[in-house]
Amino acid sequence: MADEKNNKINEDEIKELEEIKKELDLCKKEKEEYLEGWKRERANFENFRKDEEKRFLEFANNARKKFALKLLPILDNLEFSEKYLTEDDKKNNTIKGFMEVKKQIEQLMKELGVEEINVKEGDKFSEYLHEAIEKKQSEDYKEIVVIEVLQKGYYINKEVLRPAKVKVGIPKQ
Repeated sequence: MADEKNNKINEDEIKELEEIKKELDLCKKEKEEYLEGWKRERANFENFRKDEEKRFLEFANNARKKFALKLLPILDNLEFSEKYLTEDDKKNNTIKGFMEVKKQIEQLMKELGVEEINVKEGDKFSEYLHEAIEKKQSEDYKEIVVIEVLQKGYYINKEVLRPAKVKVGIPKQ
């Protein structure tokens, strides 16, 4: 009778252990599902964060470009005016003040990442860097070249912000 009781206890314990094992297997399966879900969400969040960072940088770059484009006409006017200053004009304190403002605007442009496109007479014309405002046809030209810079062009972070406006010489046909 003791053996029957021990067997009964052992059978009950075995059933209980089997139930516990089933629960443990279920818990392991759920744990893996949750862990995989969390990993996916973590990866999705990282992708979202990177996308948002990229969008923010694009927004900041576009704002910087728009701001620089609004400053360029002011800088153009100051440079244009500076060309016609006499030596006496350059001694005038008011004129010195305006030229100091010009230097400050130039410094601000550098801080924004704006650089002047280096264009000089005789350079080969590039549709990417130059905008032809006038053209002069002559047999002296073998290819399309810049003969005069009418307005400076600028890069912002190595991208053309505004092409240089130029007068070009073209070969006579």
